[in-house]
Amino acid sequence: MKKRGKQILAMAGVIILIGIYIALFFTSIFDDPDHMSMFLGCVCTVIAVPIMIWGYLTVIRLLGKNKEKSEERIEK
Repeated sequence: MKKRGKQILAMAGVIILIGIYIALFFTSIFDDPDHMSMFLGCVCTVIAVPIMIWGYLTVIRLLGKNKEKSEERIEK
């Protein structure tokens, strides 16, 4: 994956995390009957988003290596 694609994915992750942090802040301040479930959902999402981005980048990197190997076999 090119550097530009990684930068775009990283910026998307940062924007998502900032939005989740803002939601987490407001769910912790306001007294809402469902505040605990929303708070736990935000906390889980803060953990899950970076893991998903890491997994996506790993899969793309591994698929890219396999593609390069198969192209080398075809050329030979």
